[in-house]
Amino acid sequence: MRTVGGNADRLDEVGMVVEMNRKISARFALGLIAGLCLLVWGFMSLPQWIASRQPEPKVKIIISLEQYKKIKEGMTISEVQAIVGSPGEVAGAGSINNTQWVRYSWKNKPLVTYASINFLNGRVAQREQQGLK
Repeated sequence: MRTVGGNADRLDEVGMVVEMNRKISARFALGLIAGLCLLVWGFMSLPQWIASRQPEPKVKIIISLEQYKKIKEGMTISEVQAIVGSPGEVAGAGSINNTQWVRYSWKNKPLVTYASINFLNGRVAQREQQGLK
């Protein structure tokens, strides 16, 4: 009988060890999951963190409002380019009823300010600007 009781005590000890191992395993699993979540969050935040450490891009002003106001209807492309001091970019070109048209634009970067000038037969016909200062 004594051996049976000893086995019962031993089974109780084994049960306690198994239960303790379950608790340790559960805590370890929770810690592992929490650590993985933090690691994933860190990697997802990394691009934003890097971007926040980058210097601000330099603003390159190509055309100002003062220059834009000097551009008048009837001026040639070269007169406009001389006022602005930049050749600009051809944004479109074509021909309608023997009339040649070209649209030039000057964009200030990285700002979203610009001026667009439409030329008909080489002369200013229409102009528009947004946000120039």
